[in-house]
Amino acid sequence: MVEKHKNYTAKELKELLGENWRKQLGLNSIPKNIYSKPIIYSFNEFDKETKNIYSKIAQLIKLKNPNQNVKIWATGSRVKGNWRTIEETKEMKKIYGENMVKYSDYDISTDAKILPTTQDFLNQLGVKVDRIGGESHKVLIE
Repeated sequence: MVEKHKNYTAKELKELLGENWRKQLGLNSIPKNIYSKPIIYSFNEFDKETKNIYSKIAQLIKLKNPNQNVKIWATGSRVKGNWRTIEETKEMKKIYGENMVKYSDYDISTDAKILPTTQDFLNQLGVKVDRIGGESHKVLIE
């Protein structure tokens, strides 16, 4: 049983209370800044690999819209600094449970009229891309 005024690690709580220990304690969400990274304000602030992936995402979108001056923005967790790698996700799954955690995809917003499907991005680039809009913090992909 859990004792009052005693500090426990997440692993200890999981052993004592089971997989749903967070819910039992009224903690329904995972802390957002466990693996905090810098907030991104310009495309050049991304690491080389992320810039490369976002550039390829933009190329695919521009191919579908050849006669348009299309703009594509990076949005979501990768610009907000709270994204997770596959390795971080695996570690978090051990702590918070298999269904609570996913690794970060690539979120975009665009003014393009025609977009590749999620499956197109996955097949051609090997990454999951979500098309979300209305984000207040976004970075133009150059």
